[in-house]
Amino acid sequence: SDFFGGETWGVPGNEKVEEDEKQYTFSFNNVSGNDNLNIEVEDGVVSVKGKMEKKEKNSYFSRSFHRSFTLPANVDNKNIHANFDEKGSVLKIVAPKIMEKKKSNAKQIKISKI
Repeated sequence: SDFFGGETWGVPGNEKVEEDEKQYTFSFNNVSGNDNLNIEVEDGVVSVKGKMEKKEKNSYFSRSFHRSFTLPANVDNKNIHANFDEKGSVLKIVAPKIMEKKKSNAKQIKISKI
C-alpha cells in the first residue's frame, strides 16, 4: 500500500442486498466519493460506473469499474436514490418498492325498489 501512497485502490466489492417492506438497499463497499461515479437505471438494470485517477510527480494511477444488476420487477424506477454511509466508503442505492393499494373485499349492495 505504500506503493500507492497508502490509499486503497481495490475493486468495489459485490453488492449486499437488504430488503424490507418498503424498499431494497444495494450496498457496495470499497467505493468513495472520489471515484467520479455515474449511476444509471435503464430497462430495470442499474449500472454503476466509476473512475479514479491520481497524478503525482513521477507517477500516474488509474482505476475504473463497472457493475450492473437487474432490479426486481416491483421497484419504483423513478424514485431510486443513492448516498454514502457516514464514513464515505459504502455506496448505497435505495430502490423503493411500488406500493400496491390493497383491494377491498367490500361488495356494493344494490337497493331495489319493492
